[in-house]
Amino acid sequence: MLHRHRGGTVKTWKCTTCGATCKVDMLLGSPVLHKVPGGRMICRRSGERIFQPGVLDADGNLILRGISENNRSRMREPLPTPTWFPTWDGRTMPTLALPAKRPLGIWIPDKAFSQQKSMVEIYARSTGYIEWDPTEGYFSVSSRSLIRLTEQLLGRFPFVAVGREYNNDERCTASCRDAKGHLCTCSCQALHHGNGKWMSGWQIAARQTSMVAGKNWSWLLVRQG
Repeated sequence: MLHRHRGGTVKTWKCTTCGATCKVDMLLGSPVLHKVPGGRMICRRSGERIFQPGVLDADGNLILRGISENNRSRMREPLPTPTWFPTWDGRTMPTLALPAKRPLGIWIPDKAFSQQKSMVEIYARSTGYIEWDPTEGYFSVSSRSLIRLTEQLLGRFPFVAVGREYNNDERCTASCRDAKGHLCTCSCQALHHGNGKWMSGWQIAARQTSMVAGKNWSWLLVRQG
């Protein structure tokens, strides 16, 4: 089916990898609905490129690229651990990573893409934002869901790693100590944010910091308290 959209002709396709419906702008040669941060042409369900740019069929339509058996096999294997995530006694725990200016990332060990996707959709179904981030290798969700996702994961796993980017030069003032919520980037690493009430019900089992691409990160290993 063809129709006009944003000044170009858009055709509705069905992704051969995951079956998701997508729309491709035939004049611009780019997907309309299948985009992720950075503008890469990725199917948000499967994480695969949805077509081979510039390859047309006899009627001049873009050709959707199928997924190879090798890629199908990879999608059944556990997702690789993001290399910058911390380890605890040599193990990587279920991890929530909160950048300063980007959405919250969630990664679960020993789960394949489809398994992680299903779990994230269940845990974050009311957040209104779930996106696969192929650059980081995890799902992105709304930052406001940090507390609820941590509690959901702690109901299934004994420990969860909660990380956040912080600014070592940002002073911890009364506005931080008296704040509500959990969003904090100051030098206290959120330990004093709102007098720590955002961590109510958790026990901190371990702490560590790291430098990631020139940014400071603070990590808490938490368990139910």
